[in-house]
Amino acid sequence: MEPLEDVNRQAIDRAIRFIEHRARSKSETRDRLMRWGYSSDASNQVVAYLESCGLLDDHQFATVFLGEMLRKGFGFNRVRGELLRKKLERDLVEEVLGEYPLDEELRSSWIGGPAGGEV
Repeated sequence: MEPLEDVNRQAIDRAIRFIEHRARSKSETRDRLMRWGYSSDASNQVVAYLESCGLLDDHQFATVFLGEMLRKGFGFNRVRGELLRKKLERDLVEEVLGEYPLDEELRSSWIGGPAGGEV
């Protein structure tokens, strides 16, 4: 990784302020930097630098985001769609969704269903 002096200091500072509010994906951070007018190369450099410092981690972000969606009661398809909307790699999304409690979702969908509520 290039030394900090070679990376746009202002872009790094803005990106850090952006990710301080809540966890962000690498793609969200890159897109925001580009929206602020930084070049694609500069944005990629900043994201790579923040990732090397441990400040951006898509796996950690996806896991935290999954937990937030579960607490809000969102179903499997909604969670999957939201993770993909965050532009996370499909393999990572499928890996994280392995932690999704499908059994509980199926059980809750049967409440009030068949007589006796048995699955």
